[in-house]
Amino acid sequence: MMRDEMWLTILQGIGLVVLAPGMMGLLHYFKAQLQRRRRRGTNVGQPYRDLGKLLRKTAVIPATASWWFVVTPMLLFVIYGLLAFTIPIIWEQTLIPADLIMVIYLLGLARFVLALAGLDTGAPFAGLARRVALFFPLRGLSWVLFGRASCTVKW
Repeated sequence: MMRDEMWLTILQGIGLVVLAPGMMGLLHYFKAQLQRRRRRGTNVGQPYRDLGKLLRKTAVIPATASWWFVVTPMLLFVIYGLLAFTIPIIWEQTLIPADLIMVIYLLGLARFVLALAGLDTGAPFAGLARRVALFFPLRGLSWVLFGRASCTVKW
């Protein structure tokens, strides 16, 4: 990989991490416009303000939680940030050469880390929320796999 392409991929990864909340703000804005609500909708910069407010708050850590509960948010940020450097969005070259299996592995690792943090608290409702978070996307995934399988069958 040439030196210029390396800087472009680093710029792409940092740009994806920084611009992701702005895209969410644009999505909320356009959703309000398409639904023709009387109110204007939220500002595009609202997710950045929400993130700033959340970063200023002190963390609430249960008494039964271990160090894993504290490390989990930072680990999730690193995993999802690593995905920004792994998936080629703008340029073909990536900083970390990986394929679809690696992307699926990283997404599964993030869900596993989140499930362990839910188990770590020892609260019964946290375990219930962990189960919902783990199995909720399976319904959509089954429809995607069924749709893909139906496209491959010759009628």
